[in-house]
Order: sequence, then C-alpha cells, then structure tokens
Amino acid sequence: MTQARNAWTTASTSILGGMLFGVLLAAPAAAGMGPSYLGPDEYTSEADAVIEPGTFGFCIENFENGSLDVPGVTGNGGVVGSGGLTDSVDGDDGSIDGSGTAGHSYFYGNGTAGVEFTFDLARTNGLPTFVGIVWTDGGYNAPVTSRPSMRPNQSVLVTPYGPFLHADASNYGETAEDRFYGAQNPAGIRRIVVSNPGGGIEVDHLQLNAASCAEMRTSTCASPRPTRWSR
Repeated sequence: MTQARNAWTTASTSILGGMLFGVLLAAPAAAGMGPSYLGPDEYTSEADAVIEPGTFGFCIENFENGSLDVPGVTGNGGVVGSGGLTDSVDGDDGSIDGSGTAGHSYFYGNGTAGVEFTFDLARTNGLPTFVGIVWTDGGYNAPVTSRPSMRPNQSVLVTPYGPFLHADASNYGETAEDRFYGAQNPAGIRRIVVSNPGGGIEVDHLQLNAASCAEMRTSTCASPRPTRWSR
C-alpha cells in the first residue's frame, strides 16, 4: 500500500498534479474537530474497505445490480455495466486478476467538474460521518482530487485534498491505478466530489456509515463484516 491504513490526515492541499476529492460538511467544525482524509490507498475488493471496527451501519454500494439504490443518496452520473471500457473494482466479478471490465461502476462524463454524491438531510439515521469512494478511471495520466462540501451552504467546499497522481494512460479496465479516498467529520458529511481534469470519471464502492436497516437490505449494500475491515 502506498500509505498506512487508517492514517487520517486533516484537510489540506497537496499540489502533485493529481486527482481531487472533496466533501461537503454538515456544519463548520470546532477547533481540533475538523474533517480528516484517508488515502489515496490501493483497493482491489471489499476486503480493502477502511473503517473503524464497530462503526454503526457501515454500507458499501457496489452498483452490481445496475443502479444506485441506497436511500437518501443521489449522484450526478449513472451506472455502467460490464464491457471493454468498464473499470469496476477488481474483485467485483469474483476474481482479482487486474481487470475491472466484467463488473459495474459509476460514470460521469465531465471529469473536470467531477462526480458527486449528495446525502439527504432526512436520512433515517442522519448524515453519515464517514464517506469513502474508489476512483477507478479517468483521463489519461490525470491527477485526481477530492473535495468536501459544507452545510448549510451546499456550494461551499472544504480545502481540496490532492491532486494525486496514480492514473495510467489507458481506459480499458486496468485496476492497478484504482485508489480509495475517504473522509470523516463528526458533524456529518453532506456531499462528496471527486474530479480529474480531462475526459470522464469512473468510481465504484461508495461507502458510508449510519445506514438504516432499509439501506443495509438493498441488493448492493454489503452488511458489516468486522473480520474484513482493515486494522
């Protein structure tokens, strides 16, 4: 792995010419209680999920039934099925073999604007305090950045995390470039945005906590498996 698991860092900008990841926070954080980020970390299957043991209502949306169906979550892209250009998380097809073409993923055509997921304030258990996503593909050699957003002004994003360089120069489902990006905030997370300049952007394995029983029973949400969490 490129970084130690659970090595959470406070929000900062690192200009490495890479990808961007962002999160919209539920409220301004108190001193010493700001958002923290994890990653980018290599990720090949659900076994690589990074979350503290015992986290309440942990859920992974892997899109393998062809839809985003976690209640209270909306996205700006769409699910794509298996094919020569699909880049799902490697293990979703049952085999870790360096290819993601046989699984499903979530795609948005404007990588510069970024793919985003928004969490409804009316979710049964409130906003998640942990959110993660796996970047799987984008523009050739594109830098990746993540950004959080902050309530009540949904347009305000916390300082970007990234960019980071790990993308390759191919769009044919190779998985060695796949990286997990995570964020946590005690006051809750309203929205996440992941972007890369040029082309589209593809992600997989949306992860969140505070999932309700209904969320846990959706066909693409994984029940918590403490033995498979990374320590």
